[in-house]
Amino acid sequence: MIIEKLDSDNYRFFQDELKFIRESGLSFTDTHAHLHFEEFKDTDRFVKSALENGVKKIVTIGIDLDDSIKAKEISEKYENVYYTLGFHPHDAKKFSKDLLVEFQKYVTDKKMLAIGEIGLDFYRNLSDTEVQIKVFEYMLEFARINRKPIIIHNRDASDKVSEVIDSILDADERIGIIHCFNGDKKFLKWALDKGFFVSYAGPITFKKEDELRDTLKYVPIDRVFVETDCPYLTPSPMRGKMNEPAYVIFNAYTISRVKEISLFKLAEVMEKSFINLFGEVYE
Repeated sequence: MIIEKLDSDNYRFFQDELKFIRESGLSFTDTHAHLHFEEFKDTDRFVKSALENGVKKIVTIGIDLDDSIKAKEISEKYENVYYTLGFHPHDAKKFSKDLLVEFQKYVTDKKMLAIGEIGLDFYRNLSDTEVQIKVFEYMLEFARINRKPIIIHNRDASDKVSEVIDSILDADERIGIIHCFNGDKKFLKWALDKGFFVSYAGPITFKKEDELRDTLKYVPIDRVFVETDCPYLTPSPMRGKMNEPAYVIFNAYTISRVKEISLFKLAEVMEKSFINLFGEVYE
């Protein structure tokens, strides 16, 4: 269920499955990357690598206004790259309501898919918790007014994240994505009841993350997404290297084995889910 080495039988079987998927016209989407970060200066190489590995679409995620504009600029260079407008809780102390006027300029852009990442981070607390909550509320209201899905960052703040979202947004099958799900089962039940999709990053492939993989049995296959969160959280067997969109296929492989379905079927279902959440997008 985990590919630990590139010279293993699992890896060779996986490559055969991937070849069949590509030849069938199916592909994967990295729903949460930071392709516009400095680590990806040779962007052409990383986009090409993704395509060669069956990853056709990449969503590059904004974390503040300037960063979101950089994400937009990268999306303009590549037909298969999309972006979001976000404000990360780490930088909440830098937020002002005036920024929402600037964000509004990009809401109708066809390549802008969602508002995020937004949320709360009570683990590092780089911004005061009350400030984080206020900024989260502003961004949720912005998403509600503009009828856009949301991409949620949650670290050690599950109860407050759910409380704040419940105070602003109704349950909706197109509400958004819980990014880099961390295994909190109580939060998972709330998220699924609310209508969220649940996205798994590199930790789903880590050898010691049995409890995280166990949560997959509670998530319907049509509510699952995969992401890299690159350049962070490199999956097995590529750990030790910088993460990149091409590596999202290893997360997909692990999920397919845990869910006991073919990689082909997983790719097919996730593509339908992507359209269900974001609508038809065109490369």
